Amino acid sequence: MRSLKSREIFIEYERVQSITRRARTQVVHCTECREDVDFVAITEAAGLFNTEIETLTRFAAEHQCHFQMDSAGRVFICIGSLLAKMRQGADGKRLLVEPRKGAQR
Repeated sequence: MRSLKSREIFIEYERVQSITRRARTQVVHCTECREDVDFVAITEAAGLFNTEIETLTRFAAEHQCHFQMDSAGRVFICIGSLLAKMRQGADGKRLLVEPRKGAQR
């Protein structure tokens, strides 16, 4: 067989992996969702997705996820708005695959 041209191809495999992690949530009225929804502390949410707090905060701010602050100054994020924004595009996938420093793969 005589080759006239050479090409380079890329093959990408995607796999689904089921990971179970837990975090304590608080059911609070979200003024933007206009209903009672689960909120989780941003620090715990970062642990759920195995990512840096700064990465999660940046993603949530850029995609207008809903936040609330408690009287102690802790930041909580609306789970519904976060998951909805993650489902909308590749940014959510990137959030999930940017592991925090020192995390095991």
